[in-house]
Amino acid sequence: MLASLDSWVRVLASECIKKLCPVHFPANGSEYVMALTMGKNEGFIHLGTITVHSCNIIWSEYIADEHTLLLLVESGYDWSSKLYQLVNYNRVTDEMDVVYEVPEFVPEGRGKGRGGLKGSYRPGGAQVTPTSLLVSSLPLPRSARGLEFLMILGTETYTNTPMVPKGISFNPYNNLIFIWGNFLLQSSNKENFIYLADFPKEQTIKYIARSFLGSMAIVTETEEIWYLVEGTYQVYQLFPSRGWDVHVSLQLMQQSSLYSSNETMVTLFYEDNKLYQVPGGALGETLGHPRRADTSSPGFAFPLQLVYLTYEQVSRLVKRPVPVEKLLMYKQYTNHYDLEEKG
Repeated sequence: MLASLDSWVRVLASECIKKLCPVHFPANGSEYVMALTMGKNEGFIHLGTITVHSCNIIWSEYIADEHTLLLLVESGYDWSSKLYQLVNYNRVTDEMDVVYEVPEFVPEGRGKGRGGLKGSYRPGGAQVTPTSLLVSSLPLPRSARGLEFLMILGTETYTNTPMVPKGISFNPYNNLIFIWGNFLLQSSNKENFIYLADFPKEQTIKYIARSFLGSMAIVTETEEIWYLVEGTYQVYQLFPSRGWDVHVSLQLMQQSSLYSSNETMVTLFYEDNKLYQVPGGALGETLGHPRRADTSSPGFAFPLQLVYLTYEQVSRLVKRPVPVEKLLMYKQYTNHYDLEEKG
């Protein structure tokens, strides 16, 4: 008996096949066929499984120092759902390994799962307190109260929302890997991932702007802007936010040429050799980014916006920095004001 996909393979070589009986309906992503034997094994039945594996490479990252390709692969393993895997391919040894399987559903991020680990995180496994990462004046996201991060162990409680990966990001300077979509997973070793609960599962990441200096900006399909310091667990929403509203209002009052009441963001990015560094004693140093004078060394960078402005029937493109520290400070001050008003 011969079976073929791309080439013929002999199966049941020692059997004399009397009849093949088809199985008309597939199950569990496979089709089946039954073989009835004759001769010395008369009365035996063999059930064969026919499985066709198809995959789609969603994203790839090349790790030059390791001569490896990191691939985000989508494959269908049954008729109703998809399997997403992180695959490592070594160009030197021509070996390919599945290093991680993305969970099927988004973890429950509002409480501690049965297998969840809570605490603060730093690459390399060292435990640190939140206050050593962020200054006390910065706001603590509400969704992070009670859940700082969730280590994916396979025993967590999950929502009914499927995880849909859209891409991966790798930083060769700190070896951090992110898998992103309608979620955000972070790892320092490609195998153990933590789920960043601050990012809402209702949003889907469109792209990520990376500085490779320790910070990254996130843009969603609905043009929301989020911000993350790599190696930490808190994801901040910059736009829309109360801090953004205050900042834009002040800029319009000052008649800034970089802002308008009618504007559309074109893209968000980091620009080489133009770092918007935070003065000493403020956000940059407390996040673990030392203050540096030259732009060739790692430092702390703010993202830039390319925005399409319309003012008095005149339209133009402008490039402007996103003042992350100001936005977070404005957000905190307005929150304190709200508390005082309610109190």
